[in-house]
Amino acid sequence: MSIETAIRAEKRYKHFTAEGFVPRGTLSAIWTQWLHLFKEAGNVIPQKKSISMQRFKDALPDMIIAERTGPDEILVRLSGTRIDEMRGFVISGKNFLDIVQNHLRHRINAIYTHVSNTPCGFYISEDLALSSGKIMELDILVLPLADANGEIRFFLSGYHFSNRHLFNPFEDNALQVRPRKINKLAFIDLGFGIPYK
Repeated sequence: MSIETAIRAEKRYKHFTAEGFVPRGTLSAIWTQWLHLFKEAGNVIPQKKSISMQRFKDALPDMIIAERTGPDEILVRLSGTRIDEMRGFVISGKNFLDIVQNHLRHRINAIYTHVSNTPCGFYISEDLALSSGKIMELDILVLPLADANGEIRFFLSGYHFSNRHLFNPFEDNALQVRPRKINKLAFIDLGFGIPYK
């Protein structure tokens, strides 16, 4: 099932309101801090320059800040160490769409477009098969950020690795995804609506 098809299948996948979205682990800290910035800004999308590394310090290893620099380019400006270890290389400075599996490139680009254009949040929880045969449950949260002029072209993303398998770069090879199972998939209504509704 494609991500776009899954999003439309409302019986299987939810759309969360900001009040009803309760992420786990690292994502909870990122979500709480982003909401604080949102409210501080007067319920508008916070600016990237309002992101304080001190405020997000506990989540930094599991965070990405990226910028839309072209129709097919989402440039990673900052990547956390745990995410780099999982990928097997430093992803800062790279086009995020160049490091995802080719068959997912268009779908992931569409999700980032929805996050900035609506604007809204996006959440996915999926099981990934590592090359070692272990299964890792991974939750990803993507939230919009604006530039100084209010244009939404930045993204704050967080990754949460399940307790079932904590990624160990010394034990595991870099993440090599084999067929995966999507557990949850949802856009998050931040007060501006969501796509497909």
